[in-house]
Amino acid sequence: MVYGVTRFSQPATMTTPTYKICLNDWNGDVLKHFSKRIGAYQKGDTRKQQFIDGIAGVVTRKPREFIALLDETERNFLAETLHRGSVPAAAAFRAKYGASRPRLDGNGYLRGETPALVTCVLQYDRDVREIRVHPSLVSLLKPLVPEPEAPAVQSLSGPPEEHRGREVRIYEGERAAPIELNRVLRLVSLGRIGIAPRSGRPNGSSVRALTEALVEPDFALEAPANERDRFTDSAGPVRAHAWGVLVQQCGWAKPKGGKLALTAAGREILSRFSPEAFRRGFERFLVDGGFDELNRVNHLRGQSGKAKRYLNPPGMRRHDFADHADCWPVGKWLAFDEAFRFIEAASGGCSIYENERAFLYLGEARYGAIYESRPIDRQFFRAFFMESLATLGILDIAYVHPHDLWPELDDAWGRDMHSFLGRYDGLLAVRLNNWGAYCLDPTASYSAAPPEESPRLQLLPNQEITALQELSAPDLALLELIAVRKSDHVWKLDVSTLLKSVESGVSLEEIRNFLAASTRNGIPANVVRWLEELETKAFSCKDAQPATVFSWRDPEQAVTVANSPGTGKLCRHLSGNRLIVLDHDLNAFANAARKQGFLLPQK
Repeated sequence: MVYGVTRFSQPATMTTPTYKICLNDWNGDVLKHFSKRIGAYQKGDTRKQQFIDGIAGVVTRKPREFIALLDETERNFLAETLHRGSVPAAAAFRAKYGASRPRLDGNGYLRGETPALVTCVLQYDRDVREIRVHPSLVSLLKPLVPEPEAPAVQSLSGPPEEHRGREVRIYEGERAAPIELNRVLRLVSLGRIGIAPRSGRPNGSSVRALTEALVEPDFALEAPANERDRFTDSAGPVRAHAWGVLVQQCGWAKPKGGKLALTAAGREILSRFSPEAFRRGFERFLVDGGFDELNRVNHLRGQSGKAKRYLNPPGMRRHDFADHADCWPVGKWLAFDEAFRFIEAASGGCSIYENERAFLYLGEARYGAIYESRPIDRQFFRAFFMESLATLGILDIAYVHPHDLWPELDDAWGRDMHSFLGRYDGLLAVRLNNWGAYCLDPTASYSAAPPEESPRLQLLPNQEITALQELSAPDLALLELIAVRKSDHVWKLDVSTLLKSVESGVSLEEIRNFLAASTRNGIPANVVRWLEELETKAFSCKDAQPATVFSWRDPEQAVTVANSPGTGKLCRHLSGNRLIVLDHDLNAFANAARKQGFLLPQK
């Protein structure tokens, strides 16, 4: 059995077996091998107890000599185990030291493989499912073994210019992310982002609207025209899809009636962006369990079945990155392989699978089952880096289109049916920028102000609005709600159109903020007064109450009822033969009218 780093506390009522009793679990041939390696073997020793006494004597009386007999890998393993309290995960050890961890086989038999000498000091505690250095040896060995250094990360001088004949593209999201967030939240506030009922992800029309809201085009992941045929897979959108999910994960929007609606946090950051508010949303994103980036790996199947119950939560995986990102050099490029290696080494292993059973597969479950977790782990972090962190502006990325690269599972059954495993296969390098360093460190400060969009509208004193450049989807959507189009590039503020928008939920404050931020030279003074007067007048009516209108046989009867002592105070004479009664006075009016000999018709 392969043991990870999870520790299980031992019940207080259990007693720890002595070191010699633990050695007794080994087969005699293994103990003889250990005895020879350690220099305790005496000619003529044949009994198991003789081997045990010799091994225990050297380890307990000459611990420094025992450590000197270990090779470098075994010493590193012993240091990790002593100072961590339990054995390191195999993936974490390999990532940190570039060598396989000594085999841990607790059944005591050789099985055709010579066990590492260091394993003779381990205790295989099956009751608490833990492997560790025997407690009686810790105080002897620990002072003699230096504490392991933290894993280091190696940066690049820069991303490559090309990869396998493809031009490498670079995306830097620090400046674009705040602007794109503002545009996306504006679309949400206008009710333009619909979501799929089960997945909660944006639907096709919403993704198209989000595509138009991007500051820079979405990632160029489609194969060049001269490399395509009818079997070529389409990569599809990345950032345009991601924003519809991220605003939910960050707590800025929530589903409501098949669409996204702003939350209080979303309204706050839309009205006044601040780095602190963004970081609070990012912290919520890191622990979110409702969405999993692994679901976006195109051809990895089985995730919606029983595999979902046996995969570690996505929030736990994100923290494997977030908990150690402060060790990343800010502003330095890391190859993806190096970034993943560091996460493995620093986090103690980042396996997505909870156990060794395979539920994910390519093509067909029986033939394409994927038993090894590491390729799946790498695919998750590709998606996490490229879709979530790059979109939020935390990481800059260098990439090529993913077709026919297969950096993971290149020998898997079923790979010949697809152009790539995931749309993120072309991710080559990542860079933690200043914005990302701020969001990942609660004690950091961010000095650079988020960039403002350049003015793209001209608002004239006659209330005409002229487009100075090509407008994004959110700009066009909001213009349609406050103005009428006069020509291809000219709109005019319109009272009726604007008030209909206010009735549908768009605030006048939001309209003013949009006009102030989007227009060259701001809002003219007379338009400011016009908007203030409009707001005062529009909200002059403070109350609305439901009422019922009654029609009488002739006007004289209506006047008589309106002037009678019992009914007069409960109704008002409109004109002719009509009276109006507030709904909350209906019962009292009916009783008073009955006393005068009138019966009211039922509604």
